[in-house]
Amino acid sequence: GTFLTETGDFRYLEGQVIGKKLYLSVFDGAHAWLFIAKMMEDGTLSGIYRSGSHYTTDWNARRDDTAALSDPYTLTRALDDKALQFSFMNTKMERVSLNDSAFEGKAKIVQLMGTWCPNCLDETRFLQEYFKNNPDQNLAWISLCFERYKDTLSSMAAIRRFEEKTGVNHTVLWAGNYAKTEASKALPQLNQITAYPTLLFLDRQNRIVKIHTGFNGPATKEYAAFKDEFSKIIAELHTNH
Repeated sequence: GTFLTETGDFRYLEGQVIGKKLYLSVFDGAHAWLFIAKMMEDGTLSGIYRSGSHYTTDWNARRDDTAALSDPYTLTRALDDKALQFSFMNTKMERVSLNDSAFEGKAKIVQLMGTWCPNCLDETRFLQEYFKNNPDQNLAWISLCFERYKDTLSSMAAIRRFEEKTGVNHTVLWAGNYAKTEASKALPQLNQITAYPTLLFLDRQNRIVKIHTGFNGPATKEYAAFKDEFSKIIAELHTNH
């Protein structure tokens, strides 16, 4: 099972029910998550969530067949309809801008992510698969990495490890610190950044057409629906002049 939130999901969790207690956990080499809950007489769940050895909090749940999350396309929005502007460095210490000739005349997807973020890794793998299956589209993919480090050397080293691990061959840039207040300053045209990843869909004139917050990965039933939505949005970008 998994937990789905407005900022993403908890990926694949595995566990069992023993008596009146529920156990769900995962360890993927970088993240260790554990959910424990007691099934109460009234049908609710009351438990504890642990993330690694440094974070613990209570959690409670009750069944609600009408519950729904907010539309991920409404959480972050552009403050105007002007062309998006940014200029950040790649791991070769070269400054890259949306106005560079390599992106001229292309629709674009701009991925706001962090190399430390498991949902970002899932989204990256999805995008890799999409581009592998659709290699001829006039579409550019740019990843803006917001890292836990504040210094350039550590951040660039983390991005290089990410590039080597995933084998990505698109444009990956260091955009700054992962604190959402800092990230919002790096892209002042957005009203806010609430989650990693966040995906910006840009037309050929670099205007923001849609923004998708979070990522529902392959552990969720929403994953298949997102794949269909993504293809439709890309088709719209190519017809938008």
